[in-house]
Amino acid sequence: MVVLLDTIRGSNTAIPQELLYKSDSIQIWYEAEIHWLYVEWMGALNLHNVQRNGQILLQFLKEKQCAKILNNNQQVQGPWLDACSYAAEELLPQLIEAGLKYLAWVQSPNPYSQYSMEQTLEATSLPIKNRINIFYSLPVAREWLKNV
Repeated sequence: MVVLLDTIRGSNTAIPQELLYKSDSIQIWYEAEIHWLYVEWMGALNLHNVQRNGQILLQFLKEKQCAKILNNNQQVQGPWLDACSYAAEELLPQLIEAGLKYLAWVQSPNPYSQYSMEQTLEATSLPIKNRINIFYSLPVAREWLKNV
């Protein structure tokens, strides 16, 4: 796992064009030009909403046949420790089985959310672990994902 700091200053990150799903805790977009899913998590997450929204994400990953996800946690508030083992042991393996090859994960500024993300990645033993990169900047994450 590599953590990359913001090295692209003044970049504008365009919002993807096709909104596939929206709820209080997640928005899922399909970016056809780049052929990936952009996922924006929001608010306080828990096991229930991560399970429900994770299955919706899985459905769209299969439908659009994407191999890349740009996962944005910048608007996540607080810990989601009750969902870490689910994300590591069930959701990530399901996404990989459905074709996920690369995951760019933009961290929340909230230290408790960051800790939850770290716990999730520590709990996973998947071969894709070396293809998951953590970022503090959405433009940098986008650029990395475009180039892999």
